[in-house]
Amino acid sequence: MSREQTADEVLEEFRKAYPESVAEFAHRLWNDICYLNLSMSAYLQLYSSKETVDILNSSAPHFFGWLQNWLRLTIYLQIGRLTDPAQSGDRSNASFAGFAKVLR
Repeated sequence: MSREQTADEVLEEFRKAYPESVAEFAHRLWNDICYLNLSMSAYLQLYSSKETVDILNSSAPHFFGWLQNWLRLTIYLQIGRLTDPAQSGDRSNASFAGFAKVLR
C-alpha cells in the first residue's frame, strides 16, 4: 500500500537506492514525471466526459475553457521538458536523455 511522502522523504529514498550523483537527478526527474501525471489526471477527470464538460460549461464556461487550455499547454510543456536534450548550454536538463547521461 502506498503512502504520502514529503519531497524530502522521497529524496532520502532515492539517496538510499542510487549513488549520490544519480539520486539528485533521479529525484528531479521523478518530480517532473509526477507533476505531468497530476496534470494529465486533472485534465482527464475534468474533460474526458461530455456530462462533466456540460456541467463545467453551464457553471463557468470562460474559466473552465481557460483551465482546459492551461492544462493542455502545461502537459505539452512538461512532455517537452522530459524529452529535452541532456544539456542546454552549461545546464543539465532533468530529461530522459539527461538521466541516461548521468547513468553512463
